[in-house]
Amino acid sequence: MAFNSIDYLIFLIVAFVIHWVLPQRARMFWLWALSYFFYAQWNEKYLFLIAVSTLVDYSCALGMERKPGKAKLYLAISLLSNLGILFTFKYLGFFSEIAFQLGEILGRPIYVPILEILLPVGISFYTLQTLSYSIDVYKKQIKAEPSFPHFATFVSFFPQLVAGPIERAKHILPQLHRTPTLDADRFNSGLRLILWGLAKKTVIADRLAPHMEYVYHQHSNPDSGTVLLASLLANVLIYVDFSAYSDIAIGSARILGYNLRLNFHFPLFSRSMPDFWKRWHTSLHDFFIDYVYRPIGGRRVPWAQWLFNIFIIFIISGLWHGAAWNFVVWSIFHMLLVWGHIHLAKLWTWLGWQTPASPWHQLWQIPLVHLQRALSMIFFFIPDPSRAWELFTGLFVSGYSLQPSALLPYPAFVQLLLILGPLALMIIEGIHLRRSWSDRLKTMPLPLNWGLHYLLIFAIAILGVETNNPFIYFQF
Repeated sequence: MAFNSIDYLIFLIVAFVIHWVLPQRARMFWLWALSYFFYAQWNEKYLFLIAVSTLVDYSCALGMERKPGKAKLYLAISLLSNLGILFTFKYLGFFSEIAFQLGEILGRPIYVPILEILLPVGISFYTLQTLSYSIDVYKKQIKAEPSFPHFATFVSFFPQLVAGPIERAKHILPQLHRTPTLDADRFNSGLRLILWGLAKKTVIADRLAPHMEYVYHQHSNPDSGTVLLASLLANVLIYVDFSAYSDIAIGSARILGYNLRLNFHFPLFSRSMPDFWKRWHTSLHDFFIDYVYRPIGGRRVPWAQWLFNIFIIFIISGLWHGAAWNFVVWSIFHMLLVWGHIHLAKLWTWLGWQTPASPWHQLWQIPLVHLQRALSMIFFFIPDPSRAWELFTGLFVSGYSLQPSALLPYPAFVQLLLILGPLALMIIEGIHLRRSWSDRLKTMPLPLNWGLHYLLIFAIAILGVETNNPFIYFQF
């Protein structure tokens, strides 16, 4: 049941009405049942994975509190069960292939059976969510949740089950225990987020995606200018698509009375690659920082060890996105960009130079980050290594001519949308980036408020693409 479908609209309306009619005691069971029904629309056979993960972590957390002497054992059971499920369904085939290739190199082929299984939707997201809960209970940062319905709802809460944001128990569980309230401001902001997410997905992302697919996968011999422009649009596409999902998720939770964390902090306005990673997919970034980067030493280690810690984080991030070599190359590419920024900053300091603080200096840094990200998109979206390397190296060995017919095989109206859509998005996000302007929008008169709602509905109905294309991050 995709967020950009009529089925989800009907589902959300039913969920909303019954949720606010039911008494508080029955709402957890309603949300729990709703979430399992929602997930079953993808593949009901994999509901048992969520159920097993939920039961194991619920039991292990209670065991840590009741038997502190065996806390490490219970934590190990939680980690091994969750990571074991994730490895079996997502990484077993990839590492089996690596083992076979290493065996061939050594002259002793290793034949490992490969299971032909479908990757469960959302497994990378809810696995990290339950892992963070077990670790936090072990560190005594939170108490174990005694109510199984509340904990099961936390794990499977349908707005963020499939593609996040990756929530923490200390943020969601207290909300589930409180009686939610609904007022006009909450409903309006939630509805506006849902409509804004749908507009970004149907009007911008779903129009950019076919062009990117055409250039990356179907065009027989695109020139460098065509590949570069497709990559720049792909950089916008992945943000628009993923943030659209997050907006709908946050808006759906908000009209039900719950607050999910923001998953993006204006990454289109990043001024360096380290700055980008602090703004992009913040729930995943914070998970890696808190549960991987800091435990292995973070920055409180010698220089070489710090660079190695950054390498570990990027490799894990790449493999989290997908069990394929293109994601490994993509992560290493970003790691090198971050390393380069760190070394240049150190050289800048050693020379005694100060970074200019003028707005004009910061302004030229933004397109530079876009260009760096665009180059990485080739490896992110193209799983075939030879094809990806051909397009990437072609950017540096041929002239920058442009083939309009090959670049945009669409009517002039659609071509205009491909240009104006991302530009309008940048302007709108730039307005919200300035808090003073954003606060004014929040206090706009009621007619203007609802006028904005109708404008978004009009854009979706008239300019949107009726394809129900899945969100990019569903594959992770």
